[in-house]
Amino acid sequence: MFYELYKLSPKDGGGNRATEDFTTEIFAGLLKAEPQFAQSFYEMIGVPLDIYNIYTQKRFLSESGVLCIVDLVLESSENICFIENKVESSESNDQLQRYSEILNQIEKSTFLRYCTKYYEEKYVAGHDFQQFTWHKLSSVLKKYPENYYLASFYKYLRIHHMADSYEITLEKLVAAKFMQDTLKTFEYYLKMSKPDFESFFLTPGKSISKQEIASGNSNRIGWKILGFDQNTLLPNELAFSIDLENQVLNVHLYYHKNWSYESLFKEAEKDGFIFSKPAYGIGLHLNKELATFINQEDPSNDIRQWFNYAFNKMNVFVREFINKEGI
Repeated sequence: MFYELYKLSPKDGGGNRATEDFTTEIFAGLLKAEPQFAQSFYEMIGVPLDIYNIYTQKRFLSESGVLCIVDLVLESSENICFIENKVESSESNDQLQRYSEILNQIEKSTFLRYCTKYYEEKYVAGHDFQQFTWHKLSSVLKKYPENYYLASFYKYLRIHHMADSYEITLEKLVAAKFMQDTLKTFEYYLKMSKPDFESFFLTPGKSISKQEIASGNSNRIGWKILGFDQNTLLPNELAFSIDLENQVLNVHLYYHKNWSYESLFKEAEKDGFIFSKPAYGIGLHLNKELATFINQEDPSNDIRQWFNYAFNKMNVFVREFINKEGI
């Protein structure tokens, strides 16, 4: 639910959404609405269990007269806690120090907390300063799987890679032993189908590029043609890959912010395509589960045949539907 609302939230001039503010508002709303979750959270960050008034984007003046807007404030008659939330950004110049100066002026038990997606080493004297991550918060949310709203927030954090586990487990160590061999196997299947992909879709003036799992938050390896559709200035791509998280073979067509083709893409679901609408665009996919090929000594030919089938099906869609629109 929260991720669907996030996709409808306004964007700035650069096309970005206010992820930190949006996340903070969800978080604050759940603290107000779910007392049991709130108490668990207070225990996690080490503040006194109390009945707090909860404020977002509250304004204060520092000792030097600088206006500060604190993301999240917990306040009772005896205690006050400032919480600064970060997602992709990091602390601005002396931000935590200014918050500390403000707390110095308050005649209550004071606390300062810093929540981030990626761990940052920070030091602030006083106010029982502590850091935590969104991942740690997600471990609290996981205690309430039957609560629709808390479970929705957990899913929202997962989609934004804010609930990823960085714990070293025996399962991960065992998986690491086989990782190189697994990637070599997948690379082999992809390399085998690359000439077929190029023969279907690579046109003069276009180039094909490799998609690595190390790039950004990608969970796929494969090949893609950027700017496949030369008739639009909006970013687009056509790709084939192996999706490591969902464990499928995948062929997909993607347009960034080109909502005018949405009805076309949805209509294609009747012909066996999968329509998707991520935060910044629309996609059309053909998938085949890797588990289909388990127990085959060498599934190479079957995988190549499926990719060839998917390339042909996508090519028919492009020619018969997209080209009809004069794209």
